[in-house]
Amino acid sequence: MKNIKRSNVIMFISNSIIVLALLYLVFEQEWGYFFVLSIFVIVLSVLEIASYLRKMANSEKKQEKTISFTVNVPVAKASDIDSLINQIEKSLQEEINKNTSLS
Repeated sequence: MKNIKRSNVIMFISNSIIVLALLYLVFEQEWGYFFVLSIFVIVLSVLEIASYLRKMANSEKKQEKTISFTVNVPVAKASDIDSLINQIEKSLQEEINKNTSLS
């Protein structure tokens, strides 16, 4: 929801106002048609904003990723803690680089 562009919401509202003004000019004598059509335009605008919000929520869900990696450490170096930490950091950095290059 934080990525919603203010200009899109303003565009929906201004388009609705323009359409309602045009409907008033066309159906000036027929208030019943004007109210029915104005409600229809408002409902369409609300549905369009709702679909936009749904798309934004779905895109935020798709951005969540899980990184899993395997560290291969030779048995001879397993006792050396510094070597083990360096090996893990290197593998983690390689996985991060792979995932960021794929995105």
